[in-house]
Amino acid sequence: MASTQVPLPKLGVDLLSRPASAAKGAVRSAVNVDISNAGVFSRRDGYTTVVPGGGYHSLHADDRGLFVGRGNGVYLVDEVTLSGTTVCDMLLEAPVDFSEYNGNLYICGPQAFYWIPADSADARAVGVALPNTLPSLSSTGTGQLADSTYSVALSWVDERGEESPTKLLGVLPLVGGVQLSGLELREGFRYRIYMSPPNGGELYLAAEFDATFTQYVVLERAEGAIRSTQYLAPMPPGNFVRGDKGRLYVAAGDTLWFSEPMRPHLTDPRHNFIKFSGDIRFMEIMNFGMYVGDDRGVWWLAGTDPTKFELQSVSDALAVKRSSLTILTSHLGERFSKGENNAALWLSAQGYMVGSVRGEVTPLHPERVRLAADLEGKSVFVTRKGVKQVITLTAAAPSLIPTFGVATDDLLQ
Repeated sequence: MASTQVPLPKLGVDLLSRPASAAKGAVRSAVNVDISNAGVFSRRDGYTTVVPGGGYHSLHADDRGLFVGRGNGVYLVDEVTLSGTTVCDMLLEAPVDFSEYNGNLYICGPQAFYWIPADSADARAVGVALPNTLPSLSSTGTGQLADSTYSVALSWVDERGEESPTKLLGVLPLVGGVQLSGLELREGFRYRIYMSPPNGGELYLAAEFDATFTQYVVLERAEGAIRSTQYLAPMPPGNFVRGDKGRLYVAAGDTLWFSEPMRPHLTDPRHNFIKFSGDIRFMEIMNFGMYVGDDRGVWWLAGTDPTKFELQSVSDALAVKRSSLTILTSHLGERFSKGENNAALWLSAQGYMVGSVRGEVTPLHPERVRLAADLEGKSVFVTRKGVKQVITLTAAAPSLIPTFGVATDDLLQ
């Protein structure tokens, strides 16, 4: 009697082919199982509820511990007691994006943007805001300033040495000096007062002093450094945050914002942004550019200077929102591991996509997978029992808080 050999299903799931024409080595459905490269099935481990309740929407783990987004807040969970300590209030119940850069942890949401410095355990707002109350100006009548018209501006510096935007206080005629009245007090902060030469011009540092005085008098000409934070503003909140080469990037709706060079918490709202076609679905930074997915597909922004980015369309397949990550190419097998260290990976309507450091996008299995374009998801790379996988938990839009989902995964090696 002749025997029939059935090929091992090491290709995984095929959702598109007719049952009779499916590729050898593919299965129609595989629920709660892992499939090795040899085609061996194994049942996945189950899970145990450790903290019951609802409203959970975001997770991040690093050396600081486990951060959990629930409701409007972000909490640091004690791994022993499983109790949560409030980290920050995000002002809105929505998914939160976490990103580590230069040892700092950034926590970004649609209404609030925080960071935890590498040398601190406390969250603080990104960017130093101007004082809530600005001082009034008047002439002293005595001092070394010539009788002329001067421009006067103010900023302050927090206890970490980070400067706020500069605010022009006024242009006024002065004789002798200028008195600032009604200065706001702030422990650990210092004021910087900038003034122009007589009859206007660029502003230079005229005085710097602790924010422990409600009044201060400047009697001498400004001979310090030129003001450098004029027209700047703190980086806005948004849906995604990444850092690279001295800048922060924030995606908010259809806009990609970038900070000033070497001032990652301040941006110039006049021109430090790039508009896209509909909401941004993900962004990942590579060595020679960055990937941005929007409602038309995926773009490659070639270059390392955002003021000179060259936008190139690299995929028409819509990405599943929030499903991207960066991954070592050594986890992707010989096909991707030659000559590069890392790659971007995201789930799209046509399955998983791999983006190289130079902007080339490779679909992994478009002939076998189709997904709805309005999904949102979260991807993670895991190694379990020697099997390397990217697992994406997906949920239907338009809900901001995924309340149900399915796991879509790709066997990497």
